[in-house]
Amino acid sequence: MEFPKLRSRIFVRQPARLLHAMLSKCVGLGLQEHRRSAVQAAVRRMTQDWAQACNTKQLDDLVEFYATDALVLRPNLPPIRGTAAIREFYFSTLDAGLGEAEFDPLRVELFGDIAFEAGRCKTLVPTAVGKRREERGKYLIVF
Repeated sequence: MEFPKLRSRIFVRQPARLLHAMLSKCVGLGLQEHRRSAVQAAVRRMTQDWAQACNTKQLDDLVEFYATDALVLRPNLPPIRGTAAIREFYFSTLDAGLGEAEFDPLRVELFGDIAFEAGRCKTLVPTAVGKRREERGKYLIVF
């Protein structure tokens, strides 16, 4: 029996306006559960929006998710830091066939103004000109 290779993927995105608005509106001890539910829903929505931008090859929409000093960590590649490098990375990988990204969130947590989502993912990644393979792994997104 062959087991699929699991790879970790970590990248940092800036908090979207929706998340920030929800955090600022949900203050007070009586609204803690509402705040947590609203933030979890917003985080999951942003992750799905990222997947949609990737799958439809919307480079500008994809890059917009990242902070100017964001860090993208991919297996077997040096760290990709900053807007220009991230744009260049996604331009080439989308053009080569990156797509069909799917996320299965397992946990969303909130710590003050920082939220994270961790889960499992799969996507088709380019391996050679015109060839792709499915890659499965784990991910962590910090908002």
